[in-house]
Amino acid sequence: MIPYLDPTTMQRAKEIIFGDTKIADREHGLDNLLILTLNDKNGSSLKERVVISHLGIKSRENTKHGADGWMPDGRPVEYKPETYYEGLESSCLTGGANFNDLTVKKHKEHITTNLLMIVAGFYEENLLYLLKFPYRVIAPSVEDRMTNTIKENQGRSDGKSSRITPRFSFADYRNYRDVERVFLRKNIFCFSNSMNNALRDYIGGEFPCGNKSLPIPTKSLL
Repeated sequence: MIPYLDPTTMQRAKEIIFGDTKIADREHGLDNLLILTLNDKNGSSLKERVVISHLGIKSRENTKHGADGWMPDGRPVEYKPETYYEGLESSCLTGGANFNDLTVKKHKEHITTNLLMIVAGFYEENLLYLLKFPYRVIAPSVEDRMTNTIKENQGRSDGKSSRITPRFSFADYRNYRDVERVFLRKNIFCFSNSMNNALRDYIGGEFPCGNKSLPIPTKSLL
């Protein structure tokens, strides 16, 4: 269940997530509480609520067996976040994610309904980027991984089956023009240590804090 936020708390949470909390005004105790909550490993649902609201997506309360929400035009959306935690055994942001219990039927529905993927990258409570692209971009890779799992299940002698949880990677969509950079933090390169090399190079390379022009992918499904 994604938590409800009153308008005032929602606004402050947006300012924390999309702003620079290193210099944010923390005169209100609510800010400190929000930062602690957002920075907690159990705060992912709160981050999801804030990001989805900011993008104008109508959220779905029960997301276990369906899309995470819908765009204003009715297009379904799947939200996939990653978070890097400083000082902990945390992997770098990769731009990839897993699908939990994806079925062949649901995979085909995602293609038919033109599902939108929203990939988010966080440095603790700080949102670094939002990438958006059609599910059909990664569909071939996802289908290959699903097929491999199904074949493995059929070949098991113990009769047990592994859950179909295919992972898509940044490499599956990085070269398509369909990818839209919905949000990039202005000082994102101050957090470059939280991203792997491929993702960092895609955004603009490793260099001191500041703005850089972004490379334009050359491949397109259209």
